[in-house]
Amino acid sequence: LLNILGKAEKASLKARELGLRFLTFSEGGEPYKKTMQLKPLLSEAAEIIKGDWGVDFDFDLSKDLWHISCDPDQIHQAFMDLMMNAAEAMNGKGTIEITAENSEVIASGIQPLQPGKYVKMVFKDSGEGISPEHLPRIFDLYFSTRQRVSQKGLGFGLSIVYSILKRHKGHIDVTSQVGIGTEVTVYLPAYVR
Repeated sequence: LLNILGKAEKASLKARELGLRFLTFSEGGEPYKKTMQLKPLLSEAAEIIKGDWGVDFDFDLSKDLWHISCDPDQIHQAFMDLMMNAAEAMNGKGTIEITAENSEVIASGIQPLQPGKYVKMVFKDSGEGISPEHLPRIFDLYFSTRQRVSQKGLGFGLSIVYSILKRHKGHIDVTSQVGIGTEVTVYLPAYVR
């Protein structure tokens, strides 16, 4: 009986998580922003992914990182999805490298970002990489490169990350090489007094 109850609890938590992800993706998931430090959000997400997947993390965060104005639950979800994708790509083996630094975007800078101050993060894995024909579709809802039934992704992760960052007036860019790995660059507006 305890085994059945445990499975039921796990299924209900998964259903809750899926519901929250749909809410985030839907129009009703607007951010409720607070001024926050980035490091605790990254560290908490990394601890969960490390526990679930067994991957290691190598952080290189600037000591003087600007604060960000964000919805902590939504940004935590975005970081979780990015780290989970990296862990899956590496089959739970290896190290995910995460760097963060202050960045100022000028008028002729990175599009579609408005000029201003941002915190730039790079998530780098040494996984299987994404093929050039799949790369343009990675933010499409329901698109997944996992084809085997046991590994078939639902195709929500990067769609939700893209939606969250867009609502925060941020940006995401992905470069990848098959057999070498993937690098995801994220910009979030900085809160600078």
